[in-house]
Amino acid sequence: MEAIGLTRSQWHVLVYVLKMDAPSQTALAEALDIARPSVGALIDQLENSGYVSRERDAHDRRVWRIMPTQLASQRAEAFAQSAERVATQVFASIEDRDLSAAMALLSTLRENLISPTPDRLEKDGNC
Repeated sequence: MEAIGLTRSQWHVLVYVLKMDAPSQTALAEALDIARPSVGALIDQLENSGYVSRERDAHDRRVWRIMPTQLASQRAEAFAQSAERVATQVFASIEDRDLSAAMALLSTLRENLISPTPDRLEKDGNC
């Protein structure tokens, strides 16, 4: 993404803005599993680059919706092609079963961080 002037983090946020229907900053933060202020800084950068704009929510004036600009929409296919090339290169030597096992492990770790099981709390005493 460096070739088009985006960092990995900016690109990641932009992909979600393109996928989601006018998300709020809070919805983006939740979808990306990162802090709301961090998403805000990335949105600021994307706005300055002309890829997104903020628009007031029609029903709640406290909420700003993050909208892809025409530039972002025009470049969406190029972004997808670049991402596909990177993914192909990164995962080329990884067997499907190994990738599935890694994804399952990461999912379990994430779930454990979100909601530790009661037996772990009792055993560890400090979760």
